[in-house]
Amino acid sequence: DNEAPTANITSTSSTHNTITVNVTGTDTHSGVLTYYYSINNGLYQPSNDSSYVFDNLSAGASYNIKAYVVDTAGNTSTETTTTANTKPQGSITISSSTAGSNSWYKALTLSISGLSDANITSLDYCITTSDTCTPNNQVLNASTTVTLTSNENAQKVCATLTNSNGTTSTLTCSNSYLVDTEGPSQTISVVSSTAGSNNWYKAISIKADGADTHSNVASMKYC
Repeated sequence: DNEAPTANITSTSSTHNTITVNVTGTDTHSGVLTYYYSINNGLYQPSNDSSYVFDNLSAGASYNIKAYVVDTAGNTSTETTTTANTKPQGSITISSSTAGSNSWYKALTLSISGLSDANITSLDYCITTSDTCTPNNQVLNASTTVTLTSNENAQKVCATLTNSNGTTSTLTCSNSYLVDTEGPSQTISVVSSTAGSNNWYKAISIKADGADTHSNVASMKYC
């Protein structure tokens, strides 16, 4: 076998800190023996697998990928190259809050931003009471804040971020939070009475009712 094999990078995929490269190596005689992979002109890494994962990479960055193959007879292919981008990484944290009782918040604002990536150009977010949602609010900025309104169910915010490379992050969701920014309502009414004279009552029973749409009434006080 005195003929060189061929190598082609057929696809790449990425997370915020990894890039997976898939290479097709072809040799009609002795067969492909070893695959070699390099990132950003670094040392070639040998592998017996046609797929290779580069890890511990920076989020939202562009990388130059190279590969070649060697057949069983020792013939070497030419290099095949491509450019691949890691995804941005999103973060959703509490920006400001006013704690209530029993795990409820009286006020809560969350902050959405990118981690380890200074090139965020836009972000999309959604608010849900489910496990996840499809972002439908776009902000043309690197960060934003979202204030949660009252709801009887726990809420979370999910977001994706897009950087200047046009690469979009995987969906990131916050923790779930119970928020009730509205005070309960109350009414006081006379249930029964026995009238006296001169605006006096001989007996009277007064009822106090409380109502709350979101977190419900926990206790009442009277004097």
